[in-house]
Amino acid sequence: MKKSSPMPKNVLIMGLGKTGKSAANFFAGMGIKTVGYDQNENCSLSGLPREMNIVLGRPPNVSSFDLVVPSPGIHPKTYTKARRVLGDIELSFRELNVPIIAVTGTNGKSTTVKLITDLLCSLGLRAKAGGNFGVPALSLLADDLDFAVLEVSSFQLETVEHFRPSVGILLNLSEDHLDRHGTFQNYARMKARIFHKQTKNDIAITSVDDRLCDRLAQEGDAVQLRFGKKEIYSSLNIPNSYMRDHKLNISGQNFSDKFEISKKFTEIIPIENFLASALALESLGISARNAFDKLGDFDPLPHRRTRTQLGNGVEIIDDSKATNPAAAKTAIELTRGPLIWIAGGRDKGTDFSDLALVAQTRAREAILYGEAAEKIGSALKDKISYVIVNDFEKAVAVACSRAERGDSILLAPACSSFDQFQNFEQRGQSFKKVAESVAIL
Repeated sequence: MKKSSPMPKNVLIMGLGKTGKSAANFFAGMGIKTVGYDQNENCSLSGLPREMNIVLGRPPNVSSFDLVVPSPGIHPKTYTKARRVLGDIELSFRELNVPIIAVTGTNGKSTTVKLITDLLCSLGLRAKAGGNFGVPALSLLADDLDFAVLEVSSFQLETVEHFRPSVGILLNLSEDHLDRHGTFQNYARMKARIFHKQTKNDIAITSVDDRLCDRLAQEGDAVQLRFGKKEIYSSLNIPNSYMRDHKLNISGQNFSDKFEISKKFTEIIPIENFLASALALESLGISARNAFDKLGDFDPLPHRRTRTQLGNGVEIIDDSKATNPAAAKTAIELTRGPLIWIAGGRDKGTDFSDLALVAQTRAREAILYGEAAEKIGSALKDKISYVIVNDFEKAVAVACSRAERGDSILLAPACSSFDQFQNFEQRGQSFKKVAESVAIL
């Protein structure tokens, strides 16, 4: 391993999903034998090195290993007695010999990573997305790249040591994953680790609209660039990018430009994603104008406000990825016309009161399901009418039965999917399947 201490002699890989398998093969390629652990005794072992020792169910003694490499979903309490812990983001950083653009934040990470990657590729540059979106970060080592674009979650930032992206982006911060981090302050501190090892030769990009993000970026030594959604900041010369009349205004010490963004982009991508992406390119000496000109269509990621018109004149909007109150709030605000809102799932320890105030102004009714239904219902009390059901499919069927032609049914759960589904993708697929089947009846 480059940029590191001596090679570990024995390594424990915790979690044998995509990330764990990429780590196992990384060490196998270096001739280092590993032990693989997964709590699920029925997990798939395909794709793992043949010589790897496998432990399922009860975890081995972590203190007997030189290095523990946990997958992001493994809770830190599982490896508190480990001698040394490094995640796949740290390991990939030590091996990648190209500039790394890293994106974190509560919402919009995947869309921003995809947009940056697509913009770079539109200019013929070899760029690939990895980390929390795309392939595991260590899988990028197999590609001949000009740039690596990584989405990094708070879970992944728990296990970095010297991680130092050439460009670090913190999009926004709101309550999320408090079931893991305990407090919002701890969650924010973990996100700030994206900046901690940066130097004056690196770039930190944050939102001037979010004072906490702005302040956290200053904890590193990177050159700070800011973007702002609010036009008022443009007259104060605070942000380095903002939007006015569909035109992106961008400026920095070594760049300045103003160009129009096509409606085919602005109608499906949040403004802040444009602003952060443009700053990232320009900070690396790449023309954002040329990249947007070259970029053809941008395919939005699934389950992020995906719209489907049903045969009965009702529109369903799948925003299953809105897994926290801030994301659900945005989804509700962007929905026009009569609205029936579906929310619920597994609570991540967040507060639903602000979300309830927005729902009060926009939603006609809420259909709540799953483990968090009662908690969301308490926040909605005396604001809008709501119905609580246990099963997600029943919640969708109830929403469809109450919808009239011209209505929108919005799935913006504000919670994780793990009470009834493996992931948010499976939840979104179920939403569409049930809604379409009910509409045919």
